[in-house]
Amino acid sequence: MKKLVITVLVAGAVAIWLISGGATVLHSAMPVGGAAKGTDPGKPEAQQKNVAEELMGLEKRRQQLMEKEAALAAKEQELNRISSGLDARLKALNAAQKSFEDALNEKKKREAELANAKYMKMFKLLKAMRPEEAAKIMDKLEEPIAIGLLEKYDQKTVLKLAKYISQQRLLKWIKENLQSGIKR
Repeated sequence: MKKLVITVLVAGAVAIWLISGGATVLHSAMPVGGAAKGTDPGKPEAQQKNVAEELMGLEKRRQQLMEKEAALAAKEQELNRISSGLDARLKALNAAQKSFEDALNEKKKREAELANAKYMKMFKLLKAMRPEEAAKIMDKLEEPIAIGLLEKYDQKTVLKLAKYISQQRLLKWIKENLQSGIKR
C-alpha cells in the first residue's frame, strides 16, 4: 500500500514538473545539433499550448451548455406556469359550460311545462264548450293538433263532437286508432 502511494506521489510530482517547464531543462541539455532522435525541441511547448487551448475551448463549451441548460430550465418553468394557467382556464370553461347547459336544460324544462300547461288549458276550454262550437274551432286547427286533441278526449266527449267535426278528420283519427290496434 505504501509503495502504491509513493508511486502515485512520484508520478504526480513528475507531471507537475513537466507542466511547469521542467521539460525545457531537458531540451537545453540536448546535443547542439538540434533534437534527440525522433523528438522536436518545440513540441512540448506546442503541446502545452494545444492542451491549454483545448481546455479553454472545453471550458467555453461547458459555459455555453450551462447557459443553454439554464435557458431551457427557465423555458420549462414558463411552460409549466402557462400550462397551469391553461388548466385553470379549461376547468373554469368546463364549469361555465356545465352551468350554461344546466341553465339551458332548466329553461327548456320550464318552457315545456309552460307549453303543456297552455295546451291543457286550451284542452279543458274546448272540452267545456258546446260540442258544435268546439268542433268549429277544431276544424280550423292543423290536423295533427286536432287529432292530438281527439286522442286526449274521453270517449263520451269524442262521441258528442263526432256529429260536428270534419268527417274526414274523424275518419283519419279512427283509421289511425284501428291500425295501431292491429299492429299490437
